Amino acid sequence: MTSNSLSTFPDGFNIGDITWARRNQDGMYWPGRITFISNNVIDAVSTQINLQEQMWSYLIEYFGCNQSNWTTDVLPYRQYRDYMSKHLSSHYDAHPQIKYRLLNAINQADYANMNGSFHSMKSDNSSSSYSYTTNQNYIP
Repeated sequence: MTSNSLSTFPDGFNIGDITWARRNQDGMYWPGRITFISNNVIDAVSTQINLQEQMWSYLIEYFGCNQSNWTTDVLPYRQYRDYMSKHLSSHYDAHPQIKYRLLNAINQADYANMNGSFHSMKSDNSSSSYSYTTNQNYIP
């Protein structure tokens, strides 16, 4: 089963939502946009499980870098924005290039979140297409 743009899923996330998601490469949270949602059940025996009990997977396109990955570890962007910005920024103090990319990513996510810059999206069983704009005024 896959999602469509009008669905609200049991965990409350939708395609196009701005979130904090755990990256596969380093295990750190990073701001991104949900581009596809799947609730494929790995165990065939669990096909009778209620939707609320299934594991939802999200394809996340991360801001500030040209990366995307599937993850089940997603947090609401606005709710965790201040906490994540403060703690991740201080975590990367020893790595100024990563910290700079993080601050740019947060800037882009803030802009997309505030302006609702999600324009269109369609989804079916095999693909998802979407379009959005982000702030081109990156941190200098």
